[in-house]
Amino acid sequence: MKKKIPALLLAAVMVMSLAACGGNDSGNTADPGPSADPAAPAENNEPAGETYKVGICQLAPHPALDAATEGFTDALNEKLPGQVKIDPQNAAGDTPTCATIINGFVSGGVDLIMANATAPLQAAASATAARLFDRFSKLRTDVINADPDGVNINEKCGSTHMDALAAMVKAGGYDIGIAFDGDADRCLAVDE
Repeated sequence: MKKKIPALLLAAVMVMSLAACGGNDSGNTADPGPSADPAAPAENNEPAGETYKVGICQLAPHPALDAATEGFTDALNEKLPGQVKIDPQNAAGDTPTCATIINGFVSGGVDLIMANATAPLQAAASATAARLFDRFSKLRTDVINADPDGVNINEKCGSTHMDALAAMVKAGGYDIGIAFDGDADRCLAVDE
């Protein structure tokens, strides 16, 4: 019996029930932290090669989050001097604004997204997971539970509720199903 590798990846999409969706653009340009110019290249290094666009979505100003953003930015500029254009955005503590920021990064074609805190991680997973699986053209993937609203995190889906995914994998003849946890830093898989 030939298996359908595709749809199990849909389970991964269950992961999508992650998070913060909707919102408006207000508050998404606040300063992400203490760094004066996070996109400034490290000194004494010559720019060379390709330029990369990096979007940073930070949930709110906070010393720990600011330090993480600054450290990430400093490391990029040290390793890729003059090659990184960083767009730091701050959701000012508004979970739905994280989705607006992340969706803007995705539609703007950034090369990398740094999601700093749980709400931005949920928004980033929701906006990018299906696109990741779509890159495998020989796989048939189905995405489910990918309509986060900022409240329905893992609501009857995701890595904390595997029954529905397991049933779908079995009924659909999929090879595998993948479910992310609420902030998409872990996943669980099921097979037929």
